[in-house]
Amino acid sequence: NPLNGTETAADCKGPSCWIHYCLFAETGTYRMRQGRGRKQKLTDADVQHLKILSTSDRRKTTADLQVELNASRAESEKVSRMTISRRLNEQGLKGRVAAKKQLLRPINIQKRLRLPRERKHWTVDDWNKVLWTDELHKSFIHSKSLGTAGNYL
Repeated sequence: NPLNGTETAADCKGPSCWIHYCLFAETGTYRMRQGRGRKQKLTDADVQHLKILSTSDRRKTTADLQVELNASRAESEKVSRMTISRRLNEQGLKGRVAAKKQLLRPINIQKRLRLPRERKHWTVDDWNKVLWTDELHKSFIHSKSLGTAGNYL
């Protein structure tokens, strides 16, 4: 005997908006029954394939992924760019622009390594005498004259 909204509301002795409460009382859960709602266009295998495509080339946009995924699909099964974006987001892949950073040339790498190599024999006491740039602000508060600011003083 299938329940409709009017019968269920009448059984609950209240308005039809009480249906959810009555269903909870009968089933013990608010979860929808299986088979309700629109079927998803992407299967779990499709989502895994999208994830592999996206991680193999991090520069691919959702539009690129859409073209690649829809190439083998029928017209009625085409997937939108937003659907692809949502499924990748559910997989933990967030669309972000990579931070821009300056690439190091070989000469810069040598300069960066020169300081630690020259001071690898220093003791802990020697290193405690170094004023690091993140401590510079604290030193200006406590001292009037500090000298020139650099990586260390």
